[in-house]
Amino acid sequence: MQYIHDGITEKSHEKSKILDKITKSSFNVTILSREIALHPTEERPMFQWKIAYTKFGKLIDLIEVVRQEEASKMKSLVYSYNKLFDLYARLIKTINIVQVAKNKDTYVTKIELLNNRIFMETLSIASITSKLIEKNNLEQEDKLRELRVVWTILILFMTLFIFIFSFYISKDITE
Repeated sequence: MQYIHDGITEKSHEKSKILDKITKSSFNVTILSREIALHPTEERPMFQWKIAYTKFGKLIDLIEVVRQEEASKMKSLVYSYNKLFDLYARLIKTINIVQVAKNKDTYVTKIELLNNRIFMETLSIASITSKLIEKNNLEQEDKLRELRVVWTILILFMTLFIFIFSFYISKDITE
């Protein structure tokens, strides 16, 4: 029982860990996007953003889709992931324009709007991953409950068998 139990919980736990890492990665990308806007001439935050985004994508690739419901949520997650890159590209383009523009106020507002959209996309990702984690945990609980029922029935049958067997043995001994 323990071996099967560990297999179920290990796989489910691993999936939840990956989903949690995806959420954290999306927030890392958001923080780095804000840092890029604050320090537009530094290359470090842009370099870190690309690394964080790449790791984020690799984590998404690790998720095993089992059901149609998961597939639709994963499709939304991939859409949000791609949207983050589009927003990042627009952010970099706007930052580059600000550096040569005369009317910087318009572009600074645009940068802030892009950062807010990146944050909103991150919240969307967090919402999707939390729903997937919740569904994953519920499925794990259902599997473990089914396993407990099977073991309970098995123990009842074994108890009944032992009772019947001992009854016949005691009957044979007394005769």
